[in-house]
Amino acid sequence: MKKAVLLLLVTLLIATSVQAVEVSLKDSETGTTIADKIISINIEGRESTKQISSLGKISLPITEGQTIELTVDNPETQGKDYYSKIIYDGESEILLFQISSIRGIVKDSLDNIVSYSDIKFACKPLPKINHPSNADRFGTFSTITPTGKCKIYASYEDALGFKEIVLEQGELRDIEIRLDKTIVSFPVKTYTGWIVAIVLAITIFAGAAYLMLRKKAPKENKKETTKSKDILPTLSTKEKEIVNYIELNKGKALQAQIRHNTGIPRTTLARIIKGLEEKNILRVRKEGKAVKIKLTDWFLGKE
Repeated sequence: MKKAVLLLLVTLLIATSVQAVEVSLKDSETGTTIADKIISINIEGRESTKQISSLGKISLPITEGQTIELTVDNPETQGKDYYSKIIYDGESEILLFQISSIRGIVKDSLDNIVSYSDIKFACKPLPKINHPSNADRFGTFSTITPTGKCKIYASYEDALGFKEIVLEQGELRDIEIRLDKTIVSFPVKTYTGWIVAIVLAITIFAGAAYLMLRKKAPKENKKETTKSKDILPTLSTKEKEIVNYIELNKGKALQAQIRHNTGIPRTTLARIIKGLEEKNILRVRKEGKAVKIKLTDWFLGKE
């Protein structure tokens, strides 16, 4: 009986295990193969980045019924290039739509930045994209969009504005939406003044207490700095730029991503990366055509 139950469990485990499937990527408009580009993959919240092969194929750890989101980036263009979000049903070929990217800012009629305005997009229906519905506290927003004609609306209370643009694939467009009225003030709670006064009083009290304690307490030695803080000042400008980019990218990146975002020429970048590898700052690993780079544990002070 126990053996039968164990056998059943093993069978179920094998049946439910995720098998990697190979899929081809095609342009939905032209039918051409999408190859030799960087692709960001999101399967049910699990994110990864890969290099598409020269044959336009990638391997995906996915099962039928799961939602998959794919965004393709050609390092030669400034914006994103392809996008698709589907529920996978076992197909061996996935069609991706041509896209572009925009960065926007909302201002009123007197050129003041407007925070938290409502945003609405009127673009081509495909691909279906989850656009931001509001600007942030700095009045800015960013998103990918379908190619072609697109109208972006912004509103705040009874003030309204819009921008109509035509976008090409891989383009990164900066836009400014100007509202037709002046925003005199943003909504503020009546008790905000009291909160500010209380916070100010606490800050003054805390500052005075700190100064008193500082006079009484013996001087402590400064904490030892990490290796990265010691090493960064010794690097050249371009070396710092590369290291800072990788740090902001969670400590790892593809070489193609670094070149695309820093604008450093291919040969120069390869030479600088080799030098940083010799200094034990970077670790380089090749996987097919992709070159994966990460900061070493030694540089991060983990050793």
